[in-house]
Amino acid sequence: MNPRRILVFDAAASGHHGEFLENLIAGADLDDLRSLFFLCHPELEKRLVLAQKSRGLECNILPLTETEIDYFDSAKGIFELGKRQLEVLSRHVDKIEPSEILLMHMNFHQYALRSWQLPKGVSVRGILLNPYTPTDRAHGFRAKAFAFLTGIRKRIQFCLMLQNKAIEKIFLLNDPRMAMCLNEWHHKRPVFGSICDPIPASSPVSDPTVNRGSYTLLLAGSLAPRKGCIEALLAFAELGKATDRRISLRIVGRFRSEEPLFRRRACELVDSINLLASHLDVRLEEGFVEDDVLSREFANADCILVPYLEFYGSSGMIGHACRYRKPILACRDGLIGEIVRDRSLGICIDPRDRKGFSQRMLRMLEDDFVYDAPAAEAYVSQACYRKFASSLLRK
Repeated sequence: MNPRRILVFDAAASGHHGEFLENLIAGADLDDLRSLFFLCHPELEKRLVLAQKSRGLECNILPLTETEIDYFDSAKGIFELGKRQLEVLSRHVDKIEPSEILLMHMNFHQYALRSWQLPKGVSVRGILLNPYTPTDRAHGFRAKAFAFLTGIRKRIQFCLMLQNKAIEKIFLLNDPRMAMCLNEWHHKRPVFGSICDPIPASSPVSDPTVNRGSYTLLLAGSLAPRKGCIEALLAFAELGKATDRRISLRIVGRFRSEEPLFRRRACELVDSINLLASHLDVRLEEGFVEDDVLSREFANADCILVPYLEFYGSSGMIGHACRYRKPILACRDGLIGEIVRDRSLGICIDPRDRKGFSQRMLRMLEDDFVYDAPAAEAYVSQACYRKFASSLLRK
């Protein structure tokens, strides 16, 4: 009998979080898989059931109740949310009696973890998304000042969080540099490590099947304001003034229901651009994107847009782009910009600089950039869901 009982907790319903849990199921060895208990958002239950069926083995999937989700949603701020999530998690700990807890989104829990009481012998691991941004990853006075002040707050958070002796390991996505730095700062508790941002196990490899006869730019994923959708549309319209070459922009993903004004603005821009000139074409494909559809989009694109705004962490779009050896037009700030620059995977831009953004789109069209295909191949090898699962579950 396997003595390990690992309670995996993730209350988020987004696609990226669903992918993390699917990757854990797909990449875990069978002994570890039998020991996993998934306490997750009910919207992810169906996806996880399908993932476990593909392994031919049932694991324990425990969807949160509507009452629990409503309790989280009514929290006033991230601090209260983290406290409430750990409060609910404690009740499940009492029932399941795990030996380990795996928090898939530790950002919410940093303050609350300090005083969280667990049964003796229970250890905690987790993923800390967007943990710390050094000032050299920010550009411009305002961004650097924000990074500096936020960094002070986050270092205080780390000091408080690490007072909880149950914390065994904290993983940062794609960021060995900061993991090493944080371990130096907290040398008495060197618990930080880097973990790959994996390409989804459920994502099939597609061959290009569509010859659109035009250069195609792709922006895919959750269509929130911070993803730079509006900025990409404005730059694309500007690009039409600089070339008469046929160009297509495909925007694929789902708008958030709580942001109807943002969706309306994006749709208005799509309509106006399509009327602007015959050589420009924008296609907005709304809704949840299945893995096979997303893979075909990447296979058929010529360039991948990742123009995030004020987001400093990693992005799964890098792995998808590298898998198909597609160059990336990425935000210059944060870890995304650093990865694209350091590995020569494309060009970095300030998404809010419309003219500069469009000029770099033109450089992509004209193949005026350096692209390191071996670096992209190495990234894909690193972004393996089996490595992801092994790192999270390794004792």
